[in-house]
Amino acid sequence: MMTKKNKAILLALLTFLLLIGSIILAVIAFSDIKNYSSPYWFSILVATFGLLIGLLIWKKSKNFFYRNALKKDKVSNLSLFVVFATVGFCLFIFNQTNKLLSTTEDCDSHQILSKTYQEHGYLKPSYYAFLINLNGDIKKVYSDYDYWKDKRQGHYIKVCSYSSKLGFDYMMIKN
Repeated sequence: MMTKKNKAILLALLTFLLLIGSIILAVIAFSDIKNYSSPYWFSILVATFGLLIGLLIWKKSKNFFYRNALKKDKVSNLSLFVVFATVGFCLFIFNQTNKLLSTTEDCDSHQILSKTYQEHGYLKPSYYAFLINLNGDIKKVYSDYDYWKDKRQGHYIKVCSYSSKLGFDYMMIKN
């Protein structure tokens, strides 16, 4: 039989591992979300939904946490882990669902009009992108550094645009 102390340690460890797992999944999701036509809108909607689901999960499970925690005043820390873990999982799940429900609209070679990049800084992640003409509109398409440095203005890159049933269309470079 497990002691109360062992249960509390196991509970804290599992909750922490869930949080780490959700952070990894959120990072994977954000690598795709930057290519969406409305990345901020997608992130805000899904994060809000994740917070609501996380709060609901916490409300349903808090008695379990209080019963198995050693220090009752530390349970609020676990509540934050549960809620934020839910947000990470929601970002990943909704991103994958959006990709699964998407159909290819156009997959063609487009000429690079210019290249742009931003080096990371305080609250600014780095990115590498190409500006292309897609159906009369100038669009920014993100890539990794190695692909970006090998291409020049005037070169052609294959870009596919996808239409999603969820409404979050996106573009991706196909190597």
